[in-house]
Amino acid sequence: MNMGPLKALVIGCGSIGKRHIRNLLALKEVSVTICDTSPSRRREAEEFHIPVFEKLDQAWGTAPDMALITVPTSLHIPIAQEAAEQGCHVFIEKPLGDRWDGVEKLIETIRERRLVSLVGCNLRFHPGLRNIKMLL
Repeated sequence: MNMGPLKALVIGCGSIGKRHIRNLLALKEVSVTICDTSPSRRREAEEFHIPVFEKLDQAWGTAPDMALITVPTSLHIPIAQEAAEQGCHVFIEKPLGDRWDGVEKLIETIRERRLVSLVGCNLRFHPGLRNIKMLL
């Protein structure tokens, strides 16, 4: 069991990835690393003064406890699957994906490994949407 700070890996360093990085760094109790295949985004990420990797194979070497998937939607499911196979809890930016392929396998892996998963949806708890759900 990890007794040090939680280790988070943010995969994808676009605008939402950077927002998650800033939020995680503000927590102080979380160690953050970044992975992005784009050279320009990796250069931009250097502003955070934390480890930045080009390839996931390199980033997995940091043994993250959780992975935040903030890459293009078409990559959400395969990267989340890889993260779950690495034993990471996963936070996936909405939407879950652009197709259903791989969703059942991802859910199965998360359940088998007893991981926590969440798809980010900033309107999930909006009172108006909750009321609509209740009415339905």
